[in-house]
Amino acid sequence: MDKHISRRTFGKLALGTAAATGLTPFLAHPTFAALSNRAHGVILTSATFAQLQNCISRGGYNTLKVVTGWGLQDRSMTDPTTIAQLCAMTPNTIVRTAVGDGCGTDSNPYPDQVVAQIRPWYQAKQNILIELGNEPNNKAWNGSADSIWVWRYYLDQAISACRANFPNAMIISPGLATGSSVNQWFQISSDVMRKANYVGFHAYEFYDFTGPAGPDWQIIVPLMQQYFGDVYWALTEFGINDTSQTSQATKGYRYAGLVQQGESNPQMPWNVAYATYYHLMTAPGGPDPAYNIYGAGDDAYRNHSY
Repeated sequence: MDKHISRRTFGKLALGTAAATGLTPFLAHPTFAALSNRAHGVILTSATFAQLQNCISRGGYNTLKVVTGWGLQDRSMTDPTTIAQLCAMTPNTIVRTAVGDGCGTDSNPYPDQVVAQIRPWYQAKQNILIELGNEPNNKAWNGSADSIWVWRYYLDQAISACRANFPNAMIISPGLATGSSVNQWFQISSDVMRKANYVGFHAYEFYDFTGPAGPDWQIIVPLMQQYFGDVYWALTEFGINDTSQTSQATKGYRYAGLVQQGESNPQMPWNVAYATYYHLMTAPGGPDPAYNIYGAGDDAYRNHSY
């Protein structure tokens, strides 16, 4: 999306078992709430290995989301030792493919490329979560329904390829860029998106998530409930846009409020199993620096968590 306009162990095991062969009827709401804390963490965009370690420690995060094509300033993201260390950094590792990124020029998650990009990560850690691309309705989309049908075909093929090649991994369908096109994409593709273990979604707000109105949260949550209210979701990107009135510490506090304290309007639905904020990005001149809350924001997040 254009960012400028823009889970205790038993509980995890129970959730994983329920989703092991795809999206299946999930635990009753009270059981889920009593047994599980939502998994939460950060997206790595550009930082040193030491900064990433420090970020995760300061925020108390148990989930790291990485992209197969980039992330560390001082190490190669294709090095097997580095991949193994990243996978060991948190209990939950979301690996997003570089292929199928609608912020580029081609939204389609071609299965051969998906398998090639995911294989070294699966070799390091079999219980990863695979996110198949990113915001297919963003810049790469030409606005036609035909292109959505093409994307739907490749998503279906990619899910099947991941099931065949990475049987112990979980799959997340990619979050869409919120806006007027989301309903059209859901109408055409929701049946295939539901084949994943989790349905991904994204949300950004100007200042906070408590309303009464904002660009994303109050749009995407009702749509997700309409199409996917009976399955698990993963909030694989979220953030606050403003920098003039909203400090890094305030953002971190509000992120913890959204994810763990019910401080949003509407409240975070109980079936959101994962939430990762956008993003750790410390490179001078790097993308979307306004969303980097490294340090003060991560401290504030931890202080406002359970």
